[in-house]
Amino acid sequence: GGLTEEEKAKAYELWFSEKKRIMVATTAFGMGINKANVRAILHINIPYSVENYLQETGRAGRDGITSYAVLLYSPALAHTFRQSIQKSLATKEICEKVYSDLMQYLRIGKGEYHEAFVDFDLQDFCSRYNIPLLPASNAISILENTGVIANQKISSRGSTLQIMISNRALFGLYKQNEKDKLLLQTICRSYAGVFEMPVNISESFLSEKLLMNKEKIKEQLKQLHSQGIVAYEVHTGNSQIQLLMPRDDRYILQLIKPFAEKLNRQKLTKAEDMLSYLQQE
Repeated sequence: GGLTEEEKAKAYELWFSEKKRIMVATTAFGMGINKANVRAILHINIPYSVENYLQETGRAGRDGITSYAVLLYSPALAHTFRQSIQKSLATKEICEKVYSDLMQYLRIGKGEYHEAFVDFDLQDFCSRYNIPLLPASNAISILENTGVIANQKISSRGSTLQIMISNRALFGLYKQNEKDKLLLQTICRSYAGVFEMPVNISESFLSEKLLMNKEKIKEQLKQLHSQGIVAYEVHTGNSQIQLLMPRDDRYILQLIKPFAEKLNRQKLTKAEDMLSYLQQE
């Protein structure tokens, strides 16, 4: 999931041509492939539902020859699975906070309405308002499904950076500027290949590592870019959000609450069905 497009393409080609026989990947990769002779699919985590599991294991044996689906299971893993499902739920409180913070993020006052699409970065939003990523993502989906917002995905690519000067020149720079030294050292230690090619970076990750405001890190990287020290391409957002209703906190919460409760019940039921399937003799 954290590879560049070039690295992904190379890994896929090696695997598809069978120069490499094993691929370790997320389910997003698995659902995107069409290779007839996959002989085995191994799950190291429990899928969220029986339906998901059947779809994912259905990638194997498309040529009609015997293939295998293996899922690693233990009671401890079941406990972790239940916890992860609970943590992912967009509760009424999470939905209320996400909506309120989203209005603040978009600078919408009570009763106001703004129909233009606005750049939206979910990770930045969650970092700024201290909301866990998965339940926030689910709350955004609920707001979309109930017609409160439109959420238009535009890109899945993050910011990229390449260091454009030599190691020797970089050491010389360290002596002149302590602030740049800390940032560049953290980048060098965190991202392999940053001297050879543009690599995907996360300003949120750097912000946590350096205990600095994310916007200040962006400004610092832009300055280094203007000086020719790095080539920095900033990512402004991975989607755009449009507000479809005037802001009305009480009405919106009443609108989305039953939908959220129904969705959460469905998720919990599907998760328990999956565990029942795994635990039966």
